[in-house]
Amino acid sequence: MNHSAGAQRAVYNDALHHGYPRFVSTERGPGYLPLNGSNQTITTPLGYIPQVNSTYAYWDGDYGMQNEVQLSIAESTCAARTVGYPLDMPNGRNLLSINELSRIALERCDTSVCAVKTMGALAEEYGFYGEYSRDQTKPGYGGSSEALIIGDKYQHVWIFHILTGAHNAGAIWAAQRLGDDQFTIVPNTFVIRTLNLTDSANYLASPNVSAHAYAQGWASPEEPFDFTSAYGYDVYTPNKPLYSGRRMWRGYDMVAPSLHLDPDVGFHVRVPTYPLSVKPDTLMTPTSIMQYFSDYYQNTTYDLAKGVAAGPFHDPARFGHAHRLDGNWERSISIARTTHSIVLQTRPNMADAIGGVAWYAQGVPADSVYFPISCGQTTLPTVFNQAIRTQFDPESTWWAFQFTTNWAHLRYDLIHHEIQV
Repeated sequence: MNHSAGAQRAVYNDALHHGYPRFVSTERGPGYLPLNGSNQTITTPLGYIPQVNSTYAYWDGDYGMQNEVQLSIAESTCAARTVGYPLDMPNGRNLLSINELSRIALERCDTSVCAVKTMGALAEEYGFYGEYSRDQTKPGYGGSSEALIIGDKYQHVWIFHILTGAHNAGAIWAAQRLGDDQFTIVPNTFVIRTLNLTDSANYLASPNVSAHAYAQGWASPEEPFDFTSAYGYDVYTPNKPLYSGRRMWRGYDMVAPSLHLDPDVGFHVRVPTYPLSVKPDTLMTPTSIMQYFSDYYQNTTYDLAKGVAAGPFHDPARFGHAHRLDGNWERSISIARTTHSIVLQTRPNMADAIGGVAWYAQGVPADSVYFPISCGQTTLPTVFNQAIRTQFDPESTWWAFQFTTNWAHLRYDLIHHEIQV
């Protein structure tokens, strides 16, 4: 799409805690228009940034997913030692959340390194806030930062971390290129460690990346700078290292079992335990990732379909907010509260219109099916867009999968097998 000289790009605060609708606009796809027969009003932008001459089309689902030239982005919310607030909150100093940053990157870039630099520069200038920034009297450090994995058709993949800067404003960010034969997992925690900023082909960061940590005493200039150790938020509880660590171990063990990694060491912010990435033992496919997303530690010591908590029908679902219990349930990869999951595929040997594919599943991954959405598509079947969670709709694929999940968990041992087949 081409834009006139001097045009401005509206930026919205559509953080996930806003509920439905996140925002209503006539400036984007039909999914953001006011619902027919409703009293929905157009959302007021949080602010504006200068528009560029032309932008790419892209698929959006809470965060930007994939654009028409195959640039692909996946997201993971992280914990950090800083917190920022949007401009529409008292004393809020920041314009951009990861939702909007990811969309802007897809609008403006065809390479992963362009996406990293674009998001980093805009966040430095306009400020970054975590999408869970709410109560300023109780800062939400546990969801105040973000990580993205960004891939392109040139077969480059970058890991991007970002948090709010000093005085609850601005941004601090770092990025590292993933090796061509490597597999990584970002399980709701920073994972980038030492930065070699003399190697700009593989490492990028904001100019203030280490200064704020030194000023706060979170890192020492006498030691190699460890980004995760410096900025990761770590309130220790006995089970905390396993919340992220078990998922990291499981993914690595699924693709590289030859490494025999320890499942119980956990992920520790201050001390590296698992590697940033591993080389898979065999070639991976999109199906490999779908299997990981559908996993609840089957056939391991931590299999959620086994034990007393699984009940007589071997149900792996575990729900939060249990009272008067010590410890925690395992945090599996496929969980009951999942709304959707995506596997993003780029194919440089094909034309853009069909080379990029977003494999999209609605609901619990273990109980769902992944559908291919081409990055060159301009429309989706209506059934994919009808997903009001407070109103059952038999014409909605999202509700179809929720309905299937509800039935499956009545006799999981018998019914779930039929779903997977």
